[in-house]
Amino acid sequence: MERWGRVVLAACYLAMIAVPIQKQLWFDELYTYYIAAAPDLGRMFETIRAVDLNPPVIYLVTRGWQEVAGTGDAVSRIPVSIAFFLAAMGFYSFLKPRMGAAWATAAVLLFWCTPSFRYATELRPYGFVMLFFSLTLVGWDWANGPKRRLALGAMAVGSLGLIFSHVLAVSTLGPILLAEMSRQYRKRRIDWAIWACLLLPLAGMATYIPLMPKVAGEVYPATFQAGPRKVATFFLKALSGMCVPLGIAAVLARFGAKFRWKAAWTGNWDLIWMAAGLLSIPFLINGLTMATHGVFFDRYALATSVTLCGAGAAVLAGSTGFSGRAGWAAVAGLVGFGIWINGVQPGLREQRMSSEPNLTKLRTDLPLVVANGATFLELDHYENGEFARRVYYLTERESAIRLAHTTLFEVLPLLKKHFPIRANVKPYGEFLKTHRNFLLFSDLDWPEEWTGKKLREDGATLTPISGWNSRYGAGGRVYEVRF
Repeated sequence: MERWGRVVLAACYLAMIAVPIQKQLWFDELYTYYIAAAPDLGRMFETIRAVDLNPPVIYLVTRGWQEVAGTGDAVSRIPVSIAFFLAAMGFYSFLKPRMGAAWATAAVLLFWCTPSFRYATELRPYGFVMLFFSLTLVGWDWANGPKRRLALGAMAVGSLGLIFSHVLAVSTLGPILLAEMSRQYRKRRIDWAIWACLLLPLAGMATYIPLMPKVAGEVYPATFQAGPRKVATFFLKALSGMCVPLGIAAVLARFGAKFRWKAAWTGNWDLIWMAAGLLSIPFLINGLTMATHGVFFDRYALATSVTLCGAGAAVLAGSTGFSGRAGWAAVAGLVGFGIWINGVQPGLREQRMSSEPNLTKLRTDLPLVVANGATFLELDHYENGEFARRVYYLTERESAIRLAHTTLFEVLPLLKKHFPIRANVKPYGEFLKTHRNFLLFSDLDWPEEWTGKKLREDGATLTPISGWNSRYGAGGRVYEVRF
């Protein structure tokens, strides 16, 4: 059974991404899609500096792939999905000598059974961040073995790839540096080649400088802002996301072996330091973004999520004495749960959404104001041109800050200069001068939305005329607005 781990993972992965890879691109993904589709490379880099805060790997790969394979939603996501899978194969290779094939397979599947699996099919840099982190990790693991040259090359490519994938990806190098310090302290010698492979690529961070002005002046909703509670929430969500699949694996593992504890990796201080560094990433990134009044999202610490899943699988494996039989029993449960949560449930959600109100057929005689910028961009991308031309997003910086504490979507007028947006972006006051009766699509309680609150302040009556629609952005209802 030792050779079946990768086969099981490959088959399960294909089943798990089959439905989510076909879903609509959301707001962030449309950034990648449009930037990659720029007329030429010069315009692409100009757009990156103007509207986004990511290094170029995701855009270059997407651009090259779309020129060969096409621009459909599912097709565009294929490189990211391949990167995410290859990253998992790297984690499997790292864990297999320490846990056995069965439990290494279970550890990867446990990660895929958590909400973090959504990034396997998201057209953003996180699949590549995971790939380059995995490559660096495996290279470090092999660096003192017979494949030293290959390992050093993997570390150099992985470290450089992290720098050019995401501005916060460098945080994943810290734990590997800690582990290498521990290893070299133990061996009482400095391996200059390893340090060069890990540290020299950091010079690439100089390319972040032109991106930094994009951060200045942004105001974010309190819900998204970094803060002490964010770290606690991150770990709570990560652990709660593991509970059900880990519980299923634990129950099935008991059919394969009785309880007999065997400690995992006892006394391996290199791995202990690495694990401590990986678990500290949310604290580090949260502290950094707090200092800049920025935001913290769980996706910034995917390496920590992987670590928690690996630790959970290791504890369960240790409780069975690392029994292969118990491990494969756990794998069977995780395969079933993973396909259900990532394949079947999304398909059922898509069916439900197909019966929701069709926005294009509601009061076609009135313009439609979209309160959420993400919804606005998605709707413009997917609906027909005739409908898009009567769609509006309204801007008013003072009201956005006062009522929603955000300026996230003040960038939309700039996006119209760089993206092929057909819908309209207008100042709030200018729109109301000529429109006293119109439709509003909004989730009035969503933290980023201020338009509905402002309309009520100004004396408008909002009458709901449709049920809930969740196909775009945060979702919402359609209201008829009258003054």
